[in-house]
Amino acid sequence: MRTVLWILGLFAAAVAAALVAVSNDGTVSIFLPHRRIDLSLNLALLVLVLSFALVHAALNALTKLFELPAQSRQWRSLQRERGAHAALLDAWIYWRAGRYVRAREAARVALAREQSLRDAGESLHHGAAMQALAHTLLAESAYALREPQEREAQLQQGLAVSRDSGSTHLLTETQHGLQLRAAQWALIERDPERAQRLVHDMGRGARRRTAALRVLAQAAEMAGRPLEAFELTRLLRKHGDLSDAASLRLLLPLAEAAAAQTTSLKVLRAIWQQLADWQGERDEGGERERASADDAEAQAEAGAKAETEAEDWRLRMATGLRLTRRALALAAGSSASQPGSPSASPSASQSASQSANTAANLSMPSPSAHADLRPSASQGASQASPNSPTHPAQAQADAWLHQLWDSAMRDPSRLSATLWEDLVDTLEALLVARHGRPEEQVWLTRIEAAHGAAPQEAGLQYLAGMVALSRSAWDDARKRLALAARGLPSPRLQRRAWRALARLAESQDRTDEARLAWQQAAMVD
Repeated sequence: MRTVLWILGLFAAAVAAALVAVSNDGTVSIFLPHRRIDLSLNLALLVLVLSFALVHAALNALTKLFELPAQSRQWRSLQRERGAHAALLDAWIYWRAGRYVRAREAARVALAREQSLRDAGESLHHGAAMQALAHTLLAESAYALREPQEREAQLQQGLAVSRDSGSTHLLTETQHGLQLRAAQWALIERDPERAQRLVHDMGRGARRRTAALRVLAQAAEMAGRPLEAFELTRLLRKHGDLSDAASLRLLLPLAEAAAAQTTSLKVLRAIWQQLADWQGERDEGGERERASADDAEAQAEAGAKAETEAEDWRLRMATGLRLTRRALALAAGSSASQPGSPSASPSASQSASQSANTAANLSMPSPSAHADLRPSASQGASQASPNSPTHPAQAQADAWLHQLWDSAMRDPSRLSATLWEDLVDTLEALLVARHGRPEEQVWLTRIEAAHGAAPQEAGLQYLAGMVALSRSAWDDARKRLALAARGLPSPRLQRRAWRALARLAESQDRTDEARLAWQQAAMVD
């Protein structure tokens, strides 16, 4: 359409020019010495136009002629700039392809060409960034070729170029990239302190980037600071850098390590709360996904996810039990360190020892009598007066274990052999700490109720048998422990059940039954 309009306009202009020229009868007279030249007006106008065009063309030709040296210099500069960019691109491609020697050579060519531009007074506005990137590729190649001194030299040169060439956004980002890469090298070389220092030098805003947080989390874990690594990993999950499954397998071990190091109940509570909040977010997301799963494929995916969630639940359960035992250990340690505590006095220690010996001979109905517990500081705490104030860590452990117990008893079959061991160990530690208090009977009642709801579960049979022992119900204890000893998934719990049966038989002078029980305990793999 545009072409048609141009043609129509051209024809219209031609017609108008023809009409004007035909009807134009004017003349132009040029007077010269001794002569006169008469021209038609049309010819005069044509000569003027042609003269103007000729002069204009001549001036343009002269301008082009005088600009040839400058254009030649510009062309050579452009060729050098293109050569520098091409060499830098070659270096990057060779480095990514694993051709480290060629990458180093290409990066050096890029540096040489950029230097030639600066020597000619034609420095690029992004020349400093090119230099820093070339030094980065040289450092990467040196690292791959196992040349640590060359790598460090190129790294320092790149950082110097980034710092000394101005404070543009591009140079700042280039410097941050160099520092982050150097921090990653430090982690590979098992130097977490240097890695952390390099990341902190990047600045406050840059430290909150996902890549920087990942380096800081790895450095904190490597340096033996699990609580700091736990917080940083939680931030990574918040930023969406980690999936739920990956977060779980990273956060739970870090939470356990942080709990093992801390001596503060406040820190334990913070770890527990953070894990609980995170699990709440996961549960809400899982409910929305299950509500939207209608077709067969979605149902299959939901089933696979349910299996993954079951495994995740076991991991969370194990971590929760370890946090609970840590809280009990804090309470026991605090009680042992108090000058007036029963465990600190010789008489209390002697009483605790006598209690343990009496328990082993089944003459005292206590939950620790048949627990086969290893000696621990919590035995002293078990002798506390029922009227003495409860340690905050014990109360917190009781509340946590109550939550874990309710979660486990919704479907006891989900508990693995290791989880049963952890649950029994935690229960026994809590009952020892709560011995003689009203909370002890509350827990014994909970165990009996859970056994009544799922009498076929071997782990609950074992716990119910131990409760029966504590209440001197010898016949019930023998029946429950005998059933549990043959069906427990954990060999360690099987041995403990057989040992409890052997001691019970010995206390009732059933020598043959005791001998068989001891033999069964010894035969458990």
